[in-house]
Amino acid sequence: MKPRIEDIASGITCEVIALHTTMLYDPKAGDARIVFAGTPCLYSGDEYLGPGGDAYPLSVTLSGIASQCFGEGTDPVTGADLSTISCAGAVAIIKAAFAKLYDAEQSLPPPMPPEA
Repeated sequence: MKPRIEDIASGITCEVIALHTTMLYDPKAGDARIVFAGTPCLYSGDEYLGPGGDAYPLSVTLSGIASQCFGEGTDPVTGADLSTISCAGAVAIIKAAFAKLYDAEQSLPPPMPPEA
């Protein structure tokens, strides 16, 4: 088992971070597949040096983790306790964000054509 964070050389740390996450929502089933692309990232102290290897996919279903609360600390904007937000709640927030952002974008007037 490889640790998520490890010292790999003097002063160099490798931390596997999901730099890219994809959620494939199935409205008919009311479930989603969530794929985390865990990528080894290199650090020298607190300085990010960049990716240090290929992404490792970690795939789960929302139904499999819906009731779990993985959050730690507080929301940096609202101060809400993140340990009380379930995975199902996080997906509901993402779905609501898309709906509101989409509606706002669609309510904008179309761009003006360039002047000839």
